[in-house]
Amino acid sequence: AAYAKVLYIFNCHPPWKLEQSLPAWVDPATKEISEWACIAFSPMAEVDHPGGHAGQDNNLAAFSADFLLVIDYAGGWGEDAPRRTRSLMQSGRPTALVYTSCGSWMICGFATGQLQIWNTASLTLVRTLSGHTDVVNCIDAS
Repeated sequence: AAYAKVLYIFNCHPPWKLEQSLPAWVDPATKEISEWACIAFSPMAEVDHPGGHAGQDNNLAAFSADFLLVIDYAGGWGEDAPRRTRSLMQSGRPTALVYTSCGSWMICGFATGQLQIWNTASLTLVRTLSGHTDVVNCIDAS
């Protein structure tokens, strides 16, 4: 569940244990809180890791207006779960987020009508699309 100031992550099986809570990102310079806006789970995929062993990529992406966080929870939700972050340039408030079915791309929609396509491996913005004139409420990708 995403509530503006805290992202709560629960186990998907009874007894629905709270696995982790992540406070919203705070800008160190201004002390302003960048509240969570949207989240998405990556599709589970078997991958070959550089060390020669196979495993699963299981990621959760969370966007705020200023910040992108990706957590690799393949080894669990502990505080030591690998995290990758990216500061964002102002694009408006994120309103929708989805991974493509292959897991290689994330698409984020904004209140301004823009769509941004992100490379999930490098967390780089690949393209911004400006075809919409109103808020993007939902995205579906295949």
